[in-house]
Amino acid sequence: MMKLAGLVGLGLLTMGAVGASAALAPAVQARGAERLEISGIKAVRPALVNTVAALRKGDAAGAKAAFEAYDSGWNGIEVYINTRSKDMYNELEKNYQARITAGLSSPKPDTTALLADAQAMLAKYDEAISLVEKAAPLNPLYDDVARLRSDSRALDAIRSSDAGLIDASGSISMVVNERVVWDFVNTGELSPKPSILNPDSLEAAIDRQGYQPWELKRPVADRK
Repeated sequence: MMKLAGLVGLGLLTMGAVGASAALAPAVQARGAERLEISGIKAVRPALVNTVAALRKGDAAGAKAAFEAYDSGWNGIEVYINTRSKDMYNELEKNYQARITAGLSSPKPDTTALLADAQAMLAKYDEAISLVEKAAPLNPLYDDVARLRSDSRALDAIRSSDAGLIDASGSISMVVNERVVWDFVNTGELSPKPSILNPDSLEAAIDRQGYQPWELKRPVADRK
């Protein structure tokens, strides 16, 4: 059986995609231009504004589409907010975003209540923009992580590299790969401690119960 260590090895194969993401990334910013962290976070704001506008009209379907666009953009830039302020990150993602997503997914969304949440979230998001604008620049490697997470072509390249080697639905390889990629594009001081060292984490819980249910019996390439 393919052990967890084997999956780590497979994760190393995705590093080529990380290097390739430089070619997929936008051109280097012109001197004096707004840094990527600020422009990237600002670029996601209009989707949140559109969510508020749709809810104000009582258009739940339109609000859901706008909020999905926000979530897609947030996926790329959340690393900045998470690094700058855990409290801000938790308010935006675990409080407002979680409630709005659940509300818009309900059979009969309460657009009045959701509007209040969306407006509060927009105000909090503007606080995040202000926080970032006033802060000193982060290590440039954070921009590499943001580009990788934002560029669907880079993500597709990573997923495609996995497809011929592993059965994604039957393994924990993506969890391993994401950690390998993170460590590869970050320096030691930026990389977090392994989640497995936190006894309350999913990784630690999996380690305690054993890996057999998560293993692959054979690589996909060997199947007939």
